[in-house]
Amino acid sequence: MRRNWLHLILLAACWAPSFLFIKLALTGGVPPLAVAAGRVALAAVILAAVLAFRRQPFPRDAASWRAVAPMALLSTAIPFALFSLGERHADSGMAAILNGTTPIFTVILAQVFLHDERLTAQTLTGVLIGFAGILLIFGPEVYASWTSDLGEESGLSARALGLAQFTVAGACYGAANVYARRHLRDLPPMVTPTLQMTMAAAVLLGVTSIAESPLAARPDAAALGSVVVLGVFGTALAYMLYYPLMVRTSATFVSLVTYLLPPAGVVLGMVFLAEQPGWHDLIGCALIIVGVAVVNAR
Repeated sequence: MRRNWLHLILLAACWAPSFLFIKLALTGGVPPLAVAAGRVALAAVILAAVLAFRRQPFPRDAASWRAVAPMALLSTAIPFALFSLGERHADSGMAAILNGTTPIFTVILAQVFLHDERLTAQTLTGVLIGFAGILLIFGPEVYASWTSDLGEESGLSARALGLAQFTVAGACYGAANVYARRHLRDLPPMVTPTLQMTMAAAVLLGVTSIAESPLAARPDAAALGSVVVLGVFGTALAYMLYYPLMVRTSATFVSLVTYLLPPAGVVLGMVFLAEQPGWHDLIGCALIIVGVAVVNAR
């Protein structure tokens, strides 16, 4: 049991600083999609090397690749890109807070796609509390910036758009959790993340080469180092801890990491980036954590 708790803490230590390092990479000159593509490509190489070292065969059957393809998009390519794009305009601490909405979206989507999930008064209460936190974070921002730098027709400021991108990323993670429960129970723990990262890297590298000019960028050493840290610790090592932990314990146990990431991300942003979240952001964060706790109390 101690080993599982140690791995859970290590997992939180890998994931919590990710939002900080995304911001450092962006401010140092790495284009947002290149941040996502770089970390995923590096993680794919590391995980493939681990598979080779363990002499585990790399799946070549089309069925395995088809099964993991939605995870590559929902759990990696899309949310990683959204967090990088969103942090151009919003704080890293807000990314950590809204990343914490994943269990809320998981519960909602599970009611639709999983027949063994039943909506109870407890889970409904948790979902409502979590959404109250989301609304508290968005409400003042949307109200204060109804006419903004994106134009009067849109009514959203750049920061509000960044918050929306974080929230959509959390919803993607929720959809990935539901998909994994239905389709990925039979694959070995290390095979799934390796396939996932390989396909996500191919997608992100392709999109980045079209949408951005990464080779024309001139990032500083700290920015490049941040991408390396994201790839090695925030992605490869994190997934090497996550999937085996899921096999040894349960989804409920692993979901405990959700309570650690938002406050840790906020504190790291305040200490290293001088971010100053508003009172409504902090209360919204607390409501999201309480909502997740109520959902998972069973």
